[in-house]
Amino acid sequence: MCTEDEPTPMARGPHRQLFQEEDEPPDWRTMLLPAPAVLKLLFDAHCHPTDLPFSQQQVQDVGLGGLSAMATRVHDQALVESFGETYGKERQIDGSDASTDVVVCFGYHPWFSHLFSVNSPEESVNKQQHYESIFIPSSLAPSKKDEYRQILSEIIDLLPEPVRLGPLLGNMRQRIRKALARGRKVMVGEVGLDRSFRIPYPPNPARNDMASNTNTVEVAENRIATGGLEQELAEKENDPTAAKPKTRTKTLTPFTTSTAHQLQVLELQFQVALECGVNVSLHSVKAQGETIKFLRDFKKAHGAPFEDSVNVDLHSCGGWSVESWASESKFFKNLYTSPSLAISSRTSVTPHLIRKSDPTRLLVESDTHLIDDTTRRTWAAAVWIAQCRGWRVEWTEEDLDRAGEEGVVMRLHRNWKAFIRI
Repeated sequence: MCTEDEPTPMARGPHRQLFQEEDEPPDWRTMLLPAPAVLKLLFDAHCHPTDLPFSQQQVQDVGLGGLSAMATRVHDQALVESFGETYGKERQIDGSDASTDVVVCFGYHPWFSHLFSVNSPEESVNKQQHYESIFIPSSLAPSKKDEYRQILSEIIDLLPEPVRLGPLLGNMRQRIRKALARGRKVMVGEVGLDRSFRIPYPPNPARNDMASNTNTVEVAENRIATGGLEQELAEKENDPTAAKPKTRTKTLTPFTTSTAHQLQVLELQFQVALECGVNVSLHSVKAQGETIKFLRDFKKAHGAPFEDSVNVDLHSCGGWSVESWASESKFFKNLYTSPSLAISSRTSVTPHLIRKSDPTRLLVESDTHLIDDTTRRTWAAAVWIAQCRGWRVEWTEEDLDRAGEEGVVMRLHRNWKAFIRI
């Protein structure tokens, strides 16, 4: 029983301008959590726990059955590997089984794909040609090309030398096979396509942005990654004004990484997933058509081995239309999706997409960098799915055993086991 001062189990979030009342996402900060035995049946399909410092106690306090820890860039692949080795089910903490299982996920996010050269080992890599080829498309008007070339000339010395992707993928294969040999669960992720992301201006020592050594891959990666972290930390403090970048238009270049280059990077990573027989967590932003074409082409090229050995989770629903999702989820028997409150609640389309989804192909995720929030965000997303589908919510152990229609927790639990093949 709740008093007036206590949060209610279905406390609503601040989304009324987007959603009908019955579709409004719950407020993950204030809603009550179910019994521990209920939470243990849920698995966070996509999060970023290694992006920020955390303690062993914070990991142990995660109430879920497990989480999928995503890598995104060169300098966090080893962090994710270490996280899995320390907290995965193979190890024991304080003499007992780890409280939360870990799926380690290795891959390179599209936000960082401009840093990679896909040239063959026999081909040289020219820094100027590399960045010009992916930032200045041939379709640009001549005046725009001149403008872009001028901007590139001003920052080219501050950009890092492109990194060959081939050796990075070799390391990724080794990490995946090592984890599989130890009986751990593994995915490729977070990988994908993003047509909206703009490259930030690199730090400039002349403006005292940083002291020295600014044109390294690590500095470039941190410059990109910290923007999202600053926003999430501001939201954590419930300060919506601080969450908005103050000089966004001045900190971002007009450059986006060409779709053609992103597709090359993505295909090479899908090939690693296929070779190793592991699943993929797929990012798709403003790239619905391109993502669908890529998946269809990959299926055409690889056929049954792709659909039988690689399940694909469209992370946070990918911003796809209801019609496209309904069509493609019928075409691909290995395509899943996992709504999150962090991303999927930004559009009123999501409840309709959830209702149109195959009920056996729905997963759930937090998409948070803050490990303290994974449990609440994942639970709230599960409750939101239940609202949209009209499924009952299990709050107690007795609810799990109730005869009749299966609840959202048992459905998502069964879906996860099918997705991860356990």
